[in-house]
Amino acid sequence: MPKAKGNTGAFFLLAILLILIAVGLVLIVNLQTDTVADVLENNQLLNILFILEDEGQPLFTDLLLYYPGSERGALFDIPGNTGMIYKSLGRVDRIDAVYREKGLNEYRTEIEAMCDIKIPFTVVMNLEQFSTLTDLLGGLRVFIPSPVDVQKDDERFLLPSGSVLLDGGKIVTYAKYVNPEESQADVQERMQNLMLSFLTALNKKSSFMLNKTVFPLFVKNMQTNADKEALFKLLSFISALDTERLTPQSITGKKQEVGGNVLLFPDFNGKLIQDIFKQTMSSIVSASDTAHSRVYVLEVLNGTATQNLARDAGILFRSFGYDVLNVGNADSTNYQETVIIDHIGNAEVAGAVAEIINCKNIETDEVISSESFQNDDSLVDFTIILGRDFNGRSVN
Repeated sequence: MPKAKGNTGAFFLLAILLILIAVGLVLIVNLQTDTVADVLENNQLLNILFILEDEGQPLFTDLLLYYPGSERGALFDIPGNTGMIYKSLGRVDRIDAVYREKGLNEYRTEIEAMCDIKIPFTVVMNLEQFSTLTDLLGGLRVFIPSPVDVQKDDERFLLPSGSVLLDGGKIVTYAKYVNPEESQADVQERMQNLMLSFLTALNKKSSFMLNKTVFPLFVKNMQTNADKEALFKLLSFISALDTERLTPQSITGKKQEVGGNVLLFPDFNGKLIQDIFKQTMSSIVSASDTAHSRVYVLEVLNGTATQNLARDAGILFRSFGYDVLNVGNADSTNYQETVIIDHIGNAEVAGAVAEIINCKNIETDEVISSESFQNDDSLVDFTIILGRDFNGRSVN
């Protein structure tokens, strides 16, 4: 009899344990789904970290910020050689070393800290999965400036030039080939174009992708921290993204060799990255659509005797997604105050440009007609003349 009691007690404890496990699993699933609902209910941005990996190493890492209310977003590339002191490693290194040594969760945490932003969702794809997804989407269209014919060990990489539609196998080639003539910036741009092409295909094939018989194939080829229902919601929202107005952006900085590796150290000790994200998020959720109607063209001129001031400021404005057509010297080196000249009579966009460098001095030039602008490639929307009050980051 005592033995039977012992068995009863053991079964009772086992039943309680199974119930607790079941409840825990239900809570995890609900939390994942509710995270999407909470973001939407609180009128927040959907921030998703996309990673394409090969043999445990990221080929690209892109952070998508998307606001469902406006169907607008921003795509930020996180270069693998971004250098900082990473808490998880306890040393200065490349950020992709965090992924390789500590895994996805620590990698995401370090990116959150660097950008000062919460990233609730992650989507990871390896090359085989990305190839399958590419074929499901009917191929990805990319622009290849010149034909690719590269030999590496026993493997030969061949790709045609122009705007071409690549199937899954060719997309793997596009992602993996190494051209000695390409700079790190060229490779980075190629990877970001790949992600942009993927988002464009999701947009065009959204009804097919979200079909109840097809969607499980997408789930199968994505490793994500969201459950199937949450992932369906995420992809249904981002598939509505207007990729025509999505300007890819990237972290900028100074290159420095550390321990035999060339690392990219973000400008202004990483503060610029956080400023870019804050302003970008503010712009995406803005009620007005003016600042996102197209990419605005800037001219940056140095009105001081300080060397490379215009060049550095040009990099700064490019970081915020503007097209800097010309960088040069002003008609004088005696400008005391920085001035922004508005050539198109758009006070809202002029204010957004001025906010980047904390400039209060805005002048409106003779407004250029849209016909004139279209017929003259040399015209710019805004001219920034840097004065002695500009310290390299902002106006004092």
